[in-house]
Amino acid sequence: SGLAHHLRNPLGAILNTVALLKRAPNAVAPEALRVLEEEAWAASRILSGLGEVVGERAEPVVVRLREVVEHAVSRCALPPAVRVEQLGADVNVKVDTHQLVTALSSLIQNASEAMGRKGTVTFEAEAAADGVLLRVRDTGPGIPEALVPNLFVPLDHRRTTGLGLGLTTARLLVEAQVAGFGASGRNG
Repeated sequence: SGLAHHLRNPLGAILNTVALLKRAPNAVAPEALRVLEEEAWAASRILSGLGEVVGERAEPVVVRLREVVEHAVSRCALPPAVRVEQLGADVNVKVDTHQLVTALSSLIQNASEAMGRKGTVTFEAEAAADGVLLRVRDTGPGIPEALVPNLFVPLDHRRTTGLGLGLTTARLLVEAQVAGFGASGRNG
């Protein structure tokens, strides 16, 4: 998509600058570089996901939901203090595996950041009459009430970290599976 192309160019420049600065770091730069690189790669992954939503139709196949969650976890660079657990039914779902893995990876990364990079992300699957309900919870402080109305608004300026595209992208990818997506501001 055009948006992804225009935003990838500056991200490429950021990542190239990080590579150059790594060759000649000063006493303050290492932590700043780590954060800069992490955010740039996260933004790049998000843009890739947005491009998939805009540019591709879902190609659903029947898979075990547990395996999709495991694949999503394996794509995340989680700190040792973040655990992911799966509870509930071991169900089959008909989804575009790549899109759902991308969406769940985004949720896991978002939860890790919200929990201060320590805590537990829990996926709980439940068979329902019209499909499967997958609840995703974390042990973070919850979503501040003031942010709930604009939770899925991309590039929301009230965020203190990230670009505000992770939840928006996850929602689009999940809805591409002909599914619903919602959030609660309660703790966890």
